[in-house]
Amino acid sequence: FLAPDHPQIDFCSVFTQEGEAIGLYQNTRTIGFKQSWERLIKRKGYYLNDEGHLQPLVNKPVPNVENPFDGDIERHKTALSRDKLSVPMFLVAQRGYLNGDYTVLDYGCGKGDDLRELEEHGVDCIGWDPAHRPDVDLQISDIVNLGFVINVIEEREERVETLKTAYSYTSKMLIVSAMLGNESVYERFKPYKDGVITARSTFQKYFSQGELQQFIESTLEENAIAIG
Repeated sequence: FLAPDHPQIDFCSVFTQEGEAIGLYQNTRTIGFKQSWERLIKRKGYYLNDEGHLQPLVNKPVPNVENPFDGDIERHKTALSRDKLSVPMFLVAQRGYLNGDYTVLDYGCGKGDDLRELEEHGVDCIGWDPAHRPDVDLQISDIVNLGFVINVIEEREERVETLKTAYSYTSKMLIVSAMLGNESVYERFKPYKDGVITARSTFQKYFSQGELQQFIESTLEENAIAIG
């Protein structure tokens, strides 16, 4: 809305270019409504800093708020029992990657339900889990599944290290999945750090789709492709 010779044209154009770079203007119908605008920015994995510039959510400062929790976080309780493939592995199977041509490492396999299903179909696979299968020798594999692991880790530095470790065992493809949610999810639980404590004394960090993509890409310096 500025004339080309306006004295602040260079200053203001920087903000426009930042928005263009992450695709904020693809659907212009939402522009002009503040809450819709803020939700769009968050879905893209960004937030506005105090100067009005776009910054990745993974770098957003955590408010210095006391979130006391005097119990023990029981990560092992997050492992679910299933009688079929998890959604991430099912999506990969649909695309033909679990046809037996590729080795699979399930990093953070929980109780091993995916492994049993894969073994029954002749897939060469191993699984490791710090609580349920800590003694398995890790091996570089074609496909590594990091399924709903980073969202149960309460320390961001440990999430980063876990993602990097899983990637270090990956020969061809790393599958990363996490719990998705928005602000309404956090209202139902006890806040703790950048996530919540559930009624079962487990930790959950809920990601937006854009935030998860940004976390993967900034940590591994690789492009992340959403399959679900």
